[in-house]
Amino acid sequence: MKEFIWLIPALPFAGAFVLVVTGARLPKRLVPIIGAGSVGGSALVTFLLGIEFISTHATIFKQTVWQWLNVA
Repeated sequence: MKEFIWLIPALPFAGAFVLVVTGARLPKRLVPIIGAGSVGGSALVTFLLGIEFISTHATIFKQTVWQWLNVA
């Protein structure tokens, strides 16, 4: 499940992108579903990752996404 940590910031960003690009053309009932659904999905992923973290009794969780600056 740790490989899905990238979804936490990506889901709200994708929801915002969809609303910005197609917001005026979407039905009024669909706009809050996309907005709240993307944030809710991110919260669900966070909750599931938290449960996994607690159940494995881990003390450190580290995931390198990219290296910004390489110092020797």
